[in-house]
Amino acid sequence: MSNTKNIIKYNVAPERTAAYKCDTLKFEGYDDWYLPALNELRKIYDNQEVIRNFTIGDYCSSTEADRYDSWNIHFKPNKRIEFHYDKESSQYHIRCIRNFLNLVLTCKLSPT
Repeated sequence: MSNTKNIIKYNVAPERTAAYKCDTLKFEGYDDWYLPALNELRKIYDNQEVIRNFTIGDYCSSTEADRYDSWNIHFKPNKRIEFHYDKESSQYHIRCIRNFLNLVLTCKLSPT
């Protein structure tokens, strides 16, 4: 969750970031959503058959690879590809999450 807050705090145009979209999301009566870190996104990938409602494609994380890139995962059945790419790109799927007693709940947003 701290990655999400830091992305918003230190970005010149935070409203264009996936982190901002998750941070301001109000869904199913909850407003404590955040952009998952890479390790959380890996867990989501590993449990995608249980969570369901995934589109094959690239999902962004809040974990930075460097000043310009963030780590992402390409979701495809039986083939996870991790890569880093321009963190300001809008070509990624966003999967916002929230913690609830050590369970991770997800909400899917479409790329913009």
